[in-house]
Amino acid sequence: MREVLSALHVTGFLGDTRGWYAPDRGGTLREEVPLVAEAALLASLRTAMQVGEFRAAGLLLPELGHPQSEVAGALLDILALEQQGDTQGALTRLQRWSAPSQLSEWRREAVHALVLHSKPGGG
Repeated sequence: MREVLSALHVTGFLGDTRGWYAPDRGGTLREEVPLVAEAALLASLRTAMQVGEFRAAGLLLPELGHPQSEVAGALLDILALEQQGDTQGALTRLQRWSAPSQLSEWRREAVHALVLHSKPGGG
């Protein structure tokens, strides 16, 4: 999909979809992500999340360049650790994770669940 979008962009089929901008009217010029490429990236992220491929989603996330990508990426890393069976690693990372205020209650419950799960005979 990305190759198709890149080819369409290079040939000019999508029109002028790239530009340069300076964040907050200062600093270094950055290249913006074309809208179509961003849409394809978001679709890939959604698919990875739906099928439980948290590690893959975490690798795609930084490409968006969103200011909150790091916070979401840390959560995806925690989910991937738990998925791989590293309950202690997931617990350690979750306890150190600075969760947004909207997720603080979920984080508390998740820590409690991982503590129970990591005990012998826990499940």
